[in-house]
Amino acid sequence: MANYKDINLSFSADSSERLDKVLHFQLKEEGFSRSMISDLIKQQGVTVDDKHITKPSFKVHAGSNISVKWQIVDTTSLEPQDVPFKVVWEDNDIIIISKPAGIVVHPGSGNPDKTLVNGLINRYPEIIGVGGEGRPGIVHRLDKETSGLMIVARSKRAYQVLVEMIKNKDVYREYRVAALGTVPGETFSVSAPIFRDPHVPVRMSVVPWGKHAQTTFHVLRTVNTEYGYISIMRAILSTGRTHQIRVHLRHMNLYPLGDSVYGNKVSAMLAPRVFLHSIVLKFIHPFTGEKLAFMEPLPEDLLEAWKRLEVR
Repeated sequence: MANYKDINLSFSADSSERLDKVLHFQLKEEGFSRSMISDLIKQQGVTVDDKHITKPSFKVHAGSNISVKWQIVDTTSLEPQDVPFKVVWEDNDIIIISKPAGIVVHPGSGNPDKTLVNGLINRYPEIIGVGGEGRPGIVHRLDKETSGLMIVARSKRAYQVLVEMIKNKDVYREYRVAALGTVPGETFSVSAPIFRDPHVPVRMSVVPWGKHAQTTFHVLRTVNTEYGYISIMRAILSTGRTHQIRVHLRHMNLYPLGDSVYGNKVSAMLAPRVFLHSIVLKFIHPFTGEKLAFMEPLPEDLLEAWKRLEVR
């Protein structure tokens, strides 16, 4: 089981402002959302001038000394474990894997071990120290219930380059997704900013203050069922926000099958898990210049779910 270590940060406030806003500016590069910062304050993880503050709205004055304490997974404590995943391709710098549904990518709150990372360091112990704390080799993620292709950095030089390639949209990522509802056309693009839902912390949503996100959908087939129209689509990412495809579908009044978070009561029962699969990856190898393209067909559970819908 993974151990955790404390991270401490101290700094002086530059101006008079709400505590949560000051911390968001300081911690956004650490991956903290506004809601996570609010929780950190309420859980007594923040002191101002040596006093614990539990109100996010507390007014900080210029020059106040702010100290923050939080925990991360201690990479040195990660245990190699036999976690299932398929290796599609590899060289000394890059590994292409296919992740099964139900596997969390890296350790975190509620998932201290038995993650993809535990399986990766079991097969590739050399990736320890490659990339971020607690998530060696990971340059992008798939949700727990999403299956399919992922890129993993095997070397430090590859990690830095791959992160930039994904950021600069130099990696083509295509998914298969099925949803209940009437699609607006055979091809449609959704450009809508995404951030954590202010009312439901476990969910993301389209909000004006969110981060830019764009997804293009191409309808492959639509069937008319007793539940309404259901479409299976190609989903192509231009950005990579958390839950992006599922959030953008919900924004268009389309409900992902098997999804209890972004679907509705009907769509949630139409697949054994979220009907979302990373099916295609394409990019140019950053060191050899080779054009790489990978395709991982839909797994059996999603194929069977779609076949049942087609014969209704």
